[in-house]
Amino acid sequence: MPGPRALRLAGLASLAALALPTAAVADRVVLANGRVFADVVAVRHDDRVEIRMGGGTLTLPLSQVVAVEASASTLEEYQARARELEADRGAGAEQWLALARWASGQGFEFGAREAALEAAALAPGLAGLEALLPGLGYAFDEGSGRWLPVDEAMRRRGWVEDGGEWIPAELAARRAEERRAREEARRRADEARRLERLTALAEAQAAAQAGAGPAYDPWGYGYGGYGYGYWGVPLYVPVPGPGPRPPHHDRPPGPPARPQAPSPPPGHTTSRPPRG
Repeated sequence: MPGPRALRLAGLASLAALALPTAAVADRVVLANGRVFADVVAVRHDDRVEIRMGGGTLTLPLSQVVAVEASASTLEEYQARARELEADRGAGAEQWLALARWASGQGFEFGAREAALEAAALAPGLAGLEALLPGLGYAFDEGSGRWLPVDEAMRRRGWVEDGGEWIPAELAARRAEERRAREEARRRADEARRLERLTALAEAQAAAQAGAGPAYDPWGYGYGGYGYGYWGVPLYVPVPGPGPRPPHHDRPPGPPARPQAPSPPPGHTTSRPPRG
């Protein structure tokens, strides 16, 4: 497996591959929408322009490009300086750190990161790296003695990410417990409010029933009737009756019976003699 230095040199070689003999070195590419790409390598074709930067290549139609202003490019300068350090067997971490500082001063983050990582691979404890690499997304890992990406270095340290912030695991656990406690308190408060509303509704219904009086009993059976409770909901109000429920209480009483003639006493006859 290639070591850190070989990987850094491979990255530099990929940068060097961007500078083709047919490329027009450009300092600024001005687009029709007003955007400007500064310090890039531009390659003009018949119908398009390739804008080559440290992070990759952007191809745009020629109609979207207003001007290509040619000058010495920082990318070209960085490539030339990196090739010199690669060829110089005596070049050490200090020289690569100097190149990283130069690239950082030019605003060329890709070159600053690559050169600083090359210096860190040669001398991890070199003074000056702590001023560059943390801002480029790296942290020093005491366990391995190397500069690693922040995520990896923090996990090795036993820290966890909480809300975009890396903190010790113990602090993260306390924060999680506090969040659970707040959520439980909120749930209890919601439940208490719900019960309070139900209690108020029950009290309102009881008050409505108490103020309605005895229910109307059209048949006189004394078994109550139907009324209207809270919010217009039909409400049955039972009223105690005077006696047992008669059969067929759901039928209205019929008309009174026709009076009958009294029966004669025993031994008496009502027969009359026939008329002459």
